[in-house]
Amino acid sequence: MSHGNRLSQKARYFANCTGIGYLTGHERLAASRTRDVIPSVSGEQALLEASLLERLGGTFDYCAHPAGIASVDPGLEHITVRIDPLMGRLQSPLALHSIAMLLPTRYTGTEANPGEAGGIMGLRITALNERGLHLSLVGTTATATLDGPTSAQWSTYLAEHRAWCADNHWQSLWDEPNLHPDEQAHTASTPLWSQRCRETAWVGSGMLRRIALLHSVTTPYRVTCWHDGSDWKFDISYALGAKGSHDALIKQLLHSRWGQPLQIHHSHCECTSAPTDESVHLRERMCSLSLTSQGALRGGIDFRFRSTARQQDLASRYAALSAASAEPSWLRLAFPDQQAGASDTKVAPGRD
Repeated sequence: MSHGNRLSQKARYFANCTGIGYLTGHERLAASRTRDVIPSVSGEQALLEASLLERLGGTFDYCAHPAGIASVDPGLEHITVRIDPLMGRLQSPLALHSIAMLLPTRYTGTEANPGEAGGIMGLRITALNERGLHLSLVGTTATATLDGPTSAQWSTYLAEHRAWCADNHWQSLWDEPNLHPDEQAHTASTPLWSQRCRETAWVGSGMLRRIALLHSVTTPYRVTCWHDGSDWKFDISYALGAKGSHDALIKQLLHSRWGQPLQIHHSHCECTSAPTDESVHLRERMCSLSLTSQGALRGGIDFRFRSTARQQDLASRYAALSAASAEPSWLRLAFPDQQAGASDTKVAPGRD
């Protein structure tokens, strides 16, 4: 195989995983001296990225891209995450929701537990400029950037969140130069959980760095994910007849040269019965697949792939995604039986 062909394969994989265009990836990989298409990280950087994935990828609303992430730019020691502009049903900025989920706070009221902490412990804002909201974990070299809104929009959202915290008895901790005592106490109160999160952070980090696979090689209309202390869970919902399959996603995720060091442990698939068994269409079809780590690594992923029943009404989901500026051509793939023309003028940013 020629170097040109291999480089083209790398560029396609890079584009599928990150959501960054093929030509950009081709140029970058041609100039790179590393063999890794998607660099892997460890330690505090992996922990930061895994924490971002859990809190960004678990959004409860519908966004233009599954998990609300349009693209990622994974570096050797840094990641940039470009988030979608809106949550469809709430018609609310995803960035405002994101900073509320991410930035650490401390409850100072009396109705609940005083000193209760929220957000990612130790997360700090290091800068805000035209390149995005720059984040780090205090006392470490772990860094990330959230991109999408303008610097003026970020400033507005931060002011809104700070005002909400003040009105609802939550003290903002993201300006503290060091770990706040309540952040330290929160982490110390769950030592086993904290240890397991660190041990399995490479899984979440690796998924965040390949998050665009969820809209580049398959077409679910919704994805949620979370970490249960041992493994990562992904709940992925499809409309019946949607283009793409879980096989395409898993094939790319477990790519023999550039994928995650994971292997299939267990699988159950109802897709093969769908063409001949009409009863399958009358109920939700669910396939499941478990991935386990290779070698001495810990952690894995449990996937649940849901396909809607034939008569299930998806109009509200379609409308929410259209309101969130999902790309019309992608909507047609994700909802092959849905007829709606009102969204044809909407274009989602970040998908090139």
